[in-house]
Amino acid sequence: MASKKDTVEHIEFINQLCRLAVSYHFDDEIENSLKEIFDDLPDLPKRIHCITSISSIETAWIQNALW
Repeated sequence: MASKKDTVEHIEFINQLCRLAVSYHFDDEIENSLKEIFDDLPDLPKRIHCITSISSIETAWIQNALW
């Protein structure tokens, strides 16, 4: 993954796609991105010190998994 800011922005972008109900157009890309983020989870707390960002990851993952 890239920098903390890039990771957070990427998560927020995925979250917005889900909220706008257009994420189905990007299912493969979102799934791959979320897998990368989750694979990197052990290192994520070192880079992301914001609980809401981690919540966004979980929310985006759950929303994507349900669709």
